[in-house]
Amino acid sequence: MKKNDVKYANFVCKFIAKKMMDKLEEIILPAFVRDSIVRRRGENNYLFLETGVVDLGTNDNPEFCIVGQFVKAIVLRRDQVLDAAGGELVQDPQFMESAPSAFFVLKLNGHRLMYMAETPHAPTLSEFETTARFRIRKMWEKYVADAKQLQSTELQDDNNSHGLTPPTIQVTPLGGGLELEEFLQKFEKIEILDIVVNPRNDEVDGGKLFQLMDEARKGVGGETGRIQFRSSEGLDADTTGDLLQDMAGSGNQRVKVTGKDASGDKISGNEDDYSVVDHIAEPAPDRVSRATRLLQMFREKLQQGILRDSATSAESQQKLLRVFRNGRP
Repeated sequence: MKKNDVKYANFVCKFIAKKMMDKLEEIILPAFVRDSIVRRRGENNYLFLETGVVDLGTNDNPEFCIVGQFVKAIVLRRDQVLDAAGGELVQDPQFMESAPSAFFVLKLNGHRLMYMAETPHAPTLSEFETTARFRIRKMWEKYVADAKQLQSTELQDDNNSHGLTPPTIQVTPLGGGLELEEFLQKFEKIEILDIVVNPRNDEVDGGKLFQLMDEARKGVGGETGRIQFRSSEGLDADTTGDLLQDMAGSGNQRVKVTGKDASGDKISGNEDDYSVVDHIAEPAPDRVSRATRLLQMFREKLQQGILRDSATSAESQQKLLRVFRNGRP
């Protein structure tokens, strides 16, 4: 992603039998807002800064979002440089600290993520997913340890529902529109379409095929579901495109397309290759205005029919009102 580029994604967190909203106060919110949780990988540190919940809606139509910065604090090292005058490599060890960052807005009603690169070489969506998973599991471990110490009846209820299994977190880019059309134009022939249906939160979303596959997945007790279409002669391009467009805006499945290009060479790609990318020329300096603009851009994509939103259950919406309208986190 280039500086000020914006991507959209679906954020799914599952506690096996329980949903993301079931552990909103105990695990999810602390995982995002506590500055003390840092993921370390070698000399690199990944952390959230200035993160909190903001209502970007109105009194009648609230839109509670987790808003903040995602920072990758790194150390850049070099061993040598090129002496342009002499045309020789010269040993010159140096290091420099750097902290590229991204800005994110996570809608708690629908769990859509808006993600903007604040700097060149900003941390990727994949790094955001890994860090969110790390932080949520850290808070889950604390929740389990505290509940065990107190011999909580809630933990017993969780245990009966496999609540002691670590939560799963998935961040899937949302694609469609011109990006999908340009992606499909690379294929002279599509030979394999591979679809994996992921668990979702409690939102109602997805196209017809997704709904059928998700019902079958849950019916047999599967964590994921998979279907593959294959033809050595080539799948129907128009129907394949319609199917991908139907699924692309939901972010509840992973897709891989394999085939041949015009030269007969094998090519493949997935939703990362046709994810929708926007751009902000001049982001607002304050986080609320910046978050409001990102949410507006997302809604514009909804109006254009490129992306789809999803709505949580009425029970979850009532919980959001109860938690945030009562002045808590």
